[in-house]
Amino acid sequence: MEEGQEKTVSDQKRPENDQIKMILELIKEKPHISRSEISHKMGLHESSVKRRLKMMVDKGVIQRIGSDKGGYWQIK
Repeated sequence: MEEGQEKTVSDQKRPENDQIKMILELIKEKPHISRSEISHKMGLHESSVKRRLKMMVDKGVIQRIGSDKGGYWQIK
């Protein structure tokens, strides 16, 4: 990007979309993965992972089956 050129909305959203794809891949590999494991593997703060997971649940992309400790993620 050249100096003085502002980022567009799509440029700003791209990293988050990549993070969501990465979270989905981690869930596919290990449905019982915890939020802290996702955080550690991605190098993100746990609150960022929590926010993205909540957004994905709200949009119907994933669903939590069972309890927080003994449950697993299901991709819809």
